[in-house]
Amino acid sequence: MEEEICPDCRNAIPFGAPMGMCPTCLLGGINEEDEVDPEFDEEVGGFILLRKIGEGGFAEVYEAEQRKPVRRRVALKVLRPGIVTPQILARFEAERQALALMDHPNIASVYEAGEDEKGRPWIAMELVEGETVTDFCRDKGISKNECLTILHQVCSAVQHAHLRGVIHRDLKPSNILIAEVDGKPVPKVIDFGIARALDVSLTDRTLYTELHQLIGTPAYMSPEQASFDPVQVDGRSDIYSLGVVMYEVLCGRPPFEESSQKEKSVMEALRRVREDDPPRPSLLKPHLKGDVEWVILKAMAKDPGSRYDAAGTLAHEIERLLSDRPVEAGSPSRTYLVNKFVRRHKVPVFAAVLTVSVIVLGAVISTMLYVKSVRLGDDLRRKESEARTAFRSSQYLLGLQMNERRRGGDAIAHFCRAVRADPEHRAAASCLLAILLQHKFTKAIDAPISYPDEVTTVRMPAIFPAGDIVLGAAGDNGLIMARPGTAAANLFHTGFSEPLRYLSVVSEDGDFLISDGTRLEIRNVSAPEAVENSLVVEVPISSLLTDPQREIVILGDEAGNLKVWDAKVGIEFQRWKASDSAITALSSGREASLIGYGTASGEAGTWVPGREGLSRKHDGHFDSVTSVAIPPSGSMLVSGDASGMVQVFKVPEMARLSGPLPHGGEITALLVESKYRRLVTGSADGYTRLWDAETGKLSSPANISQDRIESLFLISGGEEVIATGSDGSVRRIEIRTGYGENFPGTGSVGAASVSAEGTRLVACDDQRQLIQVFELDRLAARPFRLPPDERKLHPRPQKAGVTVKRVNSNQLRVQSEEGEMLLPRLSSAIKSFDLDFEGKRVATVTESNRYQIFDVLTGDALTPSVLLPIEIEKIGFTESDVFVQLFNDSGVPFRLEIPPSSVSLPEWFLRLAEEMGGRAFGSEGRIVTLPETSLKAAGELIPEGEDETPAGKYANWLLASGRERLLSPSNAKSVGEYVDELVSTRVPALAKEAMTFEPGNTNAVEILKSGGFRSRE
Repeated sequence: MEEEICPDCRNAIPFGAPMGMCPTCLLGGINEEDEVDPEFDEEVGGFILLRKIGEGGFAEVYEAEQRKPVRRRVALKVLRPGIVTPQILARFEAERQALALMDHPNIASVYEAGEDEKGRPWIAMELVEGETVTDFCRDKGISKNECLTILHQVCSAVQHAHLRGVIHRDLKPSNILIAEVDGKPVPKVIDFGIARALDVSLTDRTLYTELHQLIGTPAYMSPEQASFDPVQVDGRSDIYSLGVVMYEVLCGRPPFEESSQKEKSVMEALRRVREDDPPRPSLLKPHLKGDVEWVILKAMAKDPGSRYDAAGTLAHEIERLLSDRPVEAGSPSRTYLVNKFVRRHKVPVFAAVLTVSVIVLGAVISTMLYVKSVRLGDDLRRKESEARTAFRSSQYLLGLQMNERRRGGDAIAHFCRAVRADPEHRAAASCLLAILLQHKFTKAIDAPISYPDEVTTVRMPAIFPAGDIVLGAAGDNGLIMARPGTAAANLFHTGFSEPLRYLSVVSEDGDFLISDGTRLEIRNVSAPEAVENSLVVEVPISSLLTDPQREIVILGDEAGNLKVWDAKVGIEFQRWKASDSAITALSSGREASLIGYGTASGEAGTWVPGREGLSRKHDGHFDSVTSVAIPPSGSMLVSGDASGMVQVFKVPEMARLSGPLPHGGEITALLVESKYRRLVTGSADGYTRLWDAETGKLSSPANISQDRIESLFLISGGEEVIATGSDGSVRRIEIRTGYGENFPGTGSVGAASVSAEGTRLVACDDQRQLIQVFELDRLAARPFRLPPDERKLHPRPQKAGVTVKRVNSNQLRVQSEEGEMLLPRLSSAIKSFDLDFEGKRVATVTESNRYQIFDVLTGDALTPSVLLPIEIEKIGFTESDVFVQLFNDSGVPFRLEIPPSSVSLPEWFLRLAEEMGGRAFGSEGRIVTLPETSLKAAGELIPEGEDETPAGKYANWLLASGRERLLSPSNAKSVGEYVDELVSTRVPALAKEAMTFEPGNTNAVEILKSGGFRSRE
């Protein structure tokens, strides 16, 4: 094939260049387009620039000084504006928060990040003054063992980051600096996570930009990175880069030295990384032959599965090199193991061999063939066992990493794979059960409901509190009604000639409202085509709100009137002239005794029906008000307008509380959550943001949709919010952390709604012509209260010959007859810990309110780190194998289910776990998304006769719902029984506890309103 020549620059176009584009021309164009002014202000983000210390394709790095609130020197990296998008900024901030969790002496700290007045993002990091690892080792002329000691510290730092879900993806000598502290070399890994925060899509335009960045250091990239396959890039990519650094430090040169001719060809450089094998280290440095060479080449294996499964494993391997013990790399034979023993015990071995060799010489020849056959068999069995153990361990560690990164479905897939590889792997099975206990699975209740044949679009869906009837506007003026579990919805004609503008539930008895804006009708699901009550309005309705519990309708019209209508008797009993312009938004608090409104002229205010003298308003908007919100307490009024501005005012004073809060588009939805004092905003720019309602500051990074946010709904007693987007997405977001994830199987939802008590969601998919009802109140296994007589707790730091002691504030040491072992270092200080009755497990709870259980014998984590929903001071094991006891700061006892110390998980259970998580390994060895299944379909995986087995108890608990669901798999008490017991005491604190299990419990609500009968617990 003839080489293609670029018609513009006359240079050769490399074979396989994306879309046949010339890299020389494209790189030149991109560099011109991204060129920025090299002149920077003297101060950036509060840091005084002192001198430039480096620059790269994405940023320039300065030595800078911070003077407030502390005085310190930092390395300030300022990103170029040409590569910044809102998505990169959001992910950059998320990465900074992840890096802030890392606390390791060999990782350069990230202090803070922000954006200056010119829109240039920056990040302030620890200033490391030292040489690169290669320059230091070469210039100091240090020994091989000293080099290995430095590399061991680097591997430990990388392992620390991997366990927190952070992958470097750009490890190279220039990112590993050596500083001398008290005469000792201390390595520091820098730029951790920056490459990941700047990751962009590989479109035809950005591909060569990325290649341009890779020209300088392609030799340190893993083969999967050089293949531009982001799916394959995980922690093992860093293992490859560590192997390349180890090669260069010990051999004095990188594995792929490029000639000046090849340096001009990016494609050739990347091909060498993917396809060529480097020279064996022993060819360059003969003294590296054997152990060191095996370790380097295993770390640099082309196939990720052939490398070390974790940086910690590589660190242990280097420890073996330093202590002259056998390594796991290579193909060690018995001869190799004997040689290692001889090197450690030269004198006694030499004497013994000299004495015995004369005696055994005659027997050697006769037994040689037999010994050889036995050795081959042992080697095969050992290699098979080692391969199985390595594979199992890698899947287990990847499962922990995926869980830290909040990818529960992927974590379940990895743990299931580990259990399939080794059914006796206790840690993997225990972690799988722990995730199933603590994860909230969102599943459809039953099979989808099909649209009627003549219906193509369903708008304004509504679902009744019991979740047994779904309504929707079909087309312009039709009405559909369906029950979950039925195959198809029924179509009814409303008799309206104009398109329906409003459809809403108005009572718990089956009454609903439909209106075209000029006529309003009340109907019932028992006879959807019959009109029970109607209202003809003199001025068209411009906004409408219903209260199903009080059975009232609140109207706002185009003349600025507010009206309250009794849906049962069909009469208007309250009216007030609020404005001269149309009412454009409504909200209510204090059980509709306080009504918030917004107008087309930018006014926002409150109305107390029947007490108009208490009503207040403000005109703080310069555009039409599009959304208003009032918390149940009625303590504030939040309003947003078409220009994207949100105002927060205190009620009844109508004094500004916070804001104005700017957004990038029209405000489409608002919510106020009372427990955490959070304000939730949805806007036309596709962002769902969580703010501190009183300070007006963002409480967490924004959740991003591809298009405008259509609606917001509070669920789970105010712990979570549902955000729907016009791109078809439905996202579930935690109020406390801001973490969000998409609903399974909801990528093309046209309209959605949540039942009044927040337990069911109905989603209408016009693309697939389906209606699905999802269950929202599937709580994780929560701690539950114990009677006062069970409050005593006696921690057992020593049991069965095992002693557990603190090494420092966040690490424990285990001492037993087998020796001494350090448990993994926790992310924050340990509040309390306890041994189980058999001395095999230790439970911990930290200052960050996370609990975790470890295997005393192996040090393996038996559960991921789990954030508890209540503040806990002490933890202890009970006599039961499956419960731990927790105490809050008031001494109130709780009990929480944990995985049993040992359990056998059959294949059907692993399949059920994967169905619940929605992810599994496919035939090609990659994780794929499974087709969405309902709870009913998942239940068909459970064989008969399994109900009383541990796996059967977990399965039945996972699939149960509502009040009938047990508190946890091994608990005999149901949620309904527990809630009724708490409510029967009429103690407000216990009523509040009951509402965490059943948010809509009316008896608990009444107790909290009245103050209840207060008594000591």
